[in-house]
Amino acid sequence: MLRHLIPKSVGHPNIQYKKVEARLGFFCVIVFYCPLKTPQIIANMSLNRKVVIILFSTLISANILMGIAPLNTNLGQSISKILDPLRWTIGLGQKWDMFHSIPTHHSLRVHLTANDLSGKEYRYGAGLPDFSEISPRKQIRYHYTLLRLFNDPLNESFKKSYIKSISRDLLKMDSSLSQFTIHFDHGRINSLESIRNGAGIATVRTEKFGPYKIQEAIK
Repeated sequence: MLRHLIPKSVGHPNIQYKKVEARLGFFCVIVFYCPLKTPQIIANMSLNRKVVIILFSTLISANILMGIAPLNTNLGQSISKILDPLRWTIGLGQKWDMFHSIPTHHSLRVHLTANDLSGKEYRYGAGLPDFSEISPRKQIRYHYTLLRLFNDPLNESFKKSYIKSISRDLLKMDSSLSQFTIHFDHGRINSLESIRNGAGIATVRTEKFGPYKIQEAIK
C-alpha cells in the first residue's frame, strides 16, 4: 500500500532514511574498525566533506548523550526542539521516551466512505490497491503512517499522491462514484485521574478529511 503514498518523482522517506543510516554506518566502520586506514582516508578528503562528517558526528553524538533527557522536563523539551530535525531526517524521531508510563494512542482505525451520483454511501478499507481493512494489531505501522500523512504538513506531497491513488482505484471499481471522505477514528487514552473517576480507558474521536471529488483528483 505504501507505494501508493509516494509520488513517482519522490523516493520513499524510509528508503531515504536507510540510505542516510547506511552511509553513516559505513563511516563509523571506517573510523572505529579501520584505525590504520583512517588517517590516510581523512587526509585525502576535501575540507567540505570533513566539515560535513564532523558536523553529523557531533549531532549524532549529542543525540546519543543528551537525547535521553526526559521530555517532561524543561531541559528535555529544549534538547528535543534542537535535535528533532536531525532525528526526523535519519528516522530516529519519536514522540515518547522511556520515562512515559503509558502510550498516547489506544487505537486508530482508518476507513473511506464514497458517494455515487445519487448520494448513496459506500464504505471501504484504507489499504490500497484493494481497499482492504487494516488490522490495528498486525499492521499498526500502516495506521501511524496514515496518521502522519494527514497531520504533518511536511508530508503534503505524499498525501496528495495517496488521494490521487484512491481516486483512480475507486473510479476503476465503480465509475458512478463521485467523491470520497477519509475517516480517522482515534482512540486517545484518558488521563489516570479521569479513569479513576469512572471514564473509560480511551475516548474515540473521529476526524474527517474531504470530501474529495474523484473526477478532479485524478486529472
